[in-house]
Amino acid sequence: MHEYPLQIVEHSGFVDFVKTLQPQFNMVSFNTIQRDCVTMYLKEKRVSLALDLWVSNQTVGYVLLIVQFIDAEWNLHHRLLNEIMVSSIDSSNALQQAILLVGNCFARVTSLLSQEALWAVGETAKKIWESA
Repeated sequence: MHEYPLQIVEHSGFVDFVKTLQPQFNMVSFNTIQRDCVTMYLKEKRVSLALDLWVSNQTVGYVLLIVQFIDAEWNLHHRLLNEIMVSSIDSSNALQQAILLVGNCFARVTSLLSQEALWAVGETAKKIWESA
């Protein structure tokens, strides 16, 4: 969130802060957190979708659909997938537009994943066919 390094869990000030909040909590090490993050990434390999509501200085409302993912070199990437302009981000219309935006994105992502899966199966089937 704030892009603090994982090593913060071993910093004495942070450890004291956490102990103040919950004296019974046992802080885990940097190595444990790093191992858990790597394990989770290798297991899940997911992307994160987020909706952002934003108002310009001209009071024009925007609904943004953003994807976040980590690449093979552990770099965090943010991409704007889509945006729509709304009259007011406080209106029910903005929420409806956001839901449609996410729905359309999920449909596109599902279609792309299906195409990729079919291609992968096709390549595997081709290799099996050629090896026989």
